[in-house]
Amino acid sequence: MGGIGMERRSLLEVLTSGLVRLIEEGNYQIGDRLPSVSALASQFGVATPTLREAARRLEATGTIEFRHGSGIYVSGDTRRLVIANPNRSDIGDVATLDVLDTRLLIEPELAGRAARRGDETQIAEIKAELAAAAQAIAGRREPDITQMNMRFHVAIARAAGNQVLTETLQSTVELYEPQQRVIGDLYADLQHDHEEHSSIYDAIAHRDPVKAAELMRAHLEGVIAVVSRKLREHADSDQ
Repeated sequence: MGGIGMERRSLLEVLTSGLVRLIEEGNYQIGDRLPSVSALASQFGVATPTLREAARRLEATGTIEFRHGSGIYVSGDTRRLVIANPNRSDIGDVATLDVLDTRLLIEPELAGRAARRGDETQIAEIKAELAAAAQAIAGRREPDITQMNMRFHVAIARAAGNQVLTETLQSTVELYEPQQRVIGDLYADLQHDHEEHSSIYDAIAHRDPVKAAELMRAHLEGVIAVVSRKLREHADSDQ
């Protein structure tokens, strides 16, 4: 029985690696649809349920996603090593503040490095995410505002030029995202938040690492202060 189990695990590992190579060598981008499960099973010469099981492994890491009635889509970077636990439960108020504190420890340095090291394409990406957030704010599209704001922060990390730190921030952001609506409601000043993001971008675009780091630190400290105070107020009102 153990031998059969080992053989199945090996087959699934081979299939998972094969799917990753297919995505990379086929130049599939995030949002692109992959061939159907049956087509992939035929391509790899395995039964459809076996292929589906391997694909579910990639879905658990955020690399692909199954969309009901539509197919399989690429949803993440196949080269990414640091990921958030896909089976996490609600992280709660204390952990939310810990996540914000983690971001405070790393993001000012990332902003400073982005100002020093970011190339023109990467800085343009930061600007594009900032503009997308502005459009979402103007349209009061709350879920999109959250997504664009987080993408703004990740774009800065990417421009800093350290893949491990970028992936660490991505994972932290993913942990933070389920709480973001609550934090957004508590912070409740979308325009001020966007203005601070704009100032951070300006410092990066003007190649001022000291100012970029200082502005990012002040921004995150402000969010932590507001969220901490309002969480305390809510806790006191529940007693």
